[in-house]
Amino acid sequence: MNESCFLLKIAKEKKQKGFTLIEMLVSLGLFSLVMSIALGIFVGGSNYQRKTIELFLVQREGGYLMETLSRELRMASDLPENDYTNGDVQKLQKDDFLEFKDSGGTDRKYCRSDIDGVCDATGDYFAINNKRISSDDVIVENLIFYVNNFDTQLQRFVTVSLSLRSKGKFQSKIDLQTSVSLRIYEN
Repeated sequence: MNESCFLLKIAKEKKQKGFTLIEMLVSLGLFSLVMSIALGIFVGGSNYQRKTIELFLVQREGGYLMETLSRELRMASDLPENDYTNGDVQKLQKDDFLEFKDSGGTDRKYCRSDIDGVCDATGDYFAINNKRISSDDVIVENLIFYVNNFDTQLQRFVTVSLSLRSKGKFQSKIDLQTSVSLRIYEN
């Protein structure tokens, strides 16, 4: 009897010193679950960061294009007359390009263009005088100019509507619009 008690005592000590197969599987499963959740959070955060960077690039490009155009338009010395003759002061001329004379009297033409800068209403780029000024990372989806046809006693202005989209994985998109008053008055 002494010998069997001794064997039971040894078996209990051995049992307390190790892990069973079930305990190992449970702990491995919990570890895998925690690591999967952590990896998912990391990948999601990384994707969010890349999407934010793409959106920042599109916003920066849009700001540059609108500021370039606005600065030149404010200082324009001549804007061609609209074709409307009905006297409607609220009528706007809508076009996918804009031609005017800058402060030095040089002809300027803003438009959507192909990769070479040639004006193309379906082009993916923004051009001035057949020179592309937008980057390769951004696509111009829409560019419309509205020129007012006010009577000769009011200051003229141009409204520019621009839609840009990134070429990256997330296709970040922004729509911009601004109205620019010209510093020239009709007499």
